[in-house]
Amino acid sequence: FTISFSHFVPRQELLPEKRMLIMADLHKVSGSDHLEAQLRQLMPDVHCFGHTHIPMDLTLDGVRYVQWSLGTPREQKGQTRVVFGPMRIYDGSTGGELPQHWCHWTRHYELYARDLSRTAAAPYLQSYLARSRGNGYAARVVG
Repeated sequence: FTISFSHFVPRQELLPEKRMLIMADLHKVSGSDHLEAQLRQLMPDVHCFGHTHIPMDLTLDGVRYVQWSLGTPREQKGQTRVVFGPMRIYDGSTGGELPQHWCHWTRHYELYARDLSRTAAAPYLQSYLARSRGNGYAARVVG
C-alpha cells in the first residue's frame, strides 16, 4: 500500500470550478503537470495534498486524492461530516485503507459534471461578494 504526499495540488480537477471560488485566482497556482507525471510513475494508492484548504476525498484514474486541511471546526463542519481533527486514511489494525470520507465538493462533483463553459460566479458567490463589497474584499477576489 503506497501513500504519497505533496503540498501542492497535482490536478485542476481537485479544485472546484473557478466560478465557485471566493479566491478566483487559486487555479493559477494549483495543478501541476510535472507533479501529476511523477504520481503517474509512482501510482500510489492514496495521494495526500494540501495548499487550497478545500477538503477533498476523490478517486481519479485509480488514485485516491485526499486533502484534509484542519482549518477551524466551523470550516470543517461546513465542508465535511467528520468531527474536527485529523483524517485517518489507513489503519493496519482494521484491515488497511479506510473508506472515502464525505466532503462537500467531492459529493458535488459526483452529482454534477464540471461545466467550464459557465464563467459567471455561482449565485451563492454573487451574494457573498455583494455583502463583502463594503470592505473592499470583493474587488480583490473577482477577476
